[in-house]
Amino acid sequence: MTEMHKKPTILMLGTFHMGETADVYVTETDDLFSETRQKEIKEVVERLSAFKPTKVAVEVEKKWDAALNEKYDAYINGEYELEMNEVFQLGFRVAKDAGLPKVDAIDWMEKGWGEGVQGRSTNGRRRISRSYSKKLLDGWRTAMIYLQLGTVL
Repeated sequence: MTEMHKKPTILMLGTFHMGETADVYVTETDDLFSETRQKEIKEVVERLSAFKPTKVAVEVEKKWDAALNEKYDAYINGEYELEMNEVFQLGFRVAKDAGLPKVDAIDWMEKGWGEGVQGRSTNGRRRISRSYSKKLLDGWRTAMIYLQLGTVL
């Protein structure tokens, strides 16, 4: 295969939401700013950085891309203290380690919740129907078949 036609190697990372979110799932955690947790987060960042990414895309709606990259610019210039959110704790750190000039905002929710969301549960979070959950999982499995993933962690 010629260099021009070589398929890219893609690494996709899924993680829990480290900070407050209006998303479907909420994860209870201990203090992620603790010395122990920060050490663990930095270890993950080091391993992800070993992949040598040429782009870093994070789960943020595209409409917030400019604001996201203002924060990223401030971070790489030492003027922004990272918030507790996987976008910042992982995404910004990996992008900076790779020397990237920006991060890319992407979010499958950009067009709304869609067919499978059934209002809110008793804790105020959105509920997803069982059949829609299966459809999402099947979609991920199909997507994973076509992606060549690097083993980093």
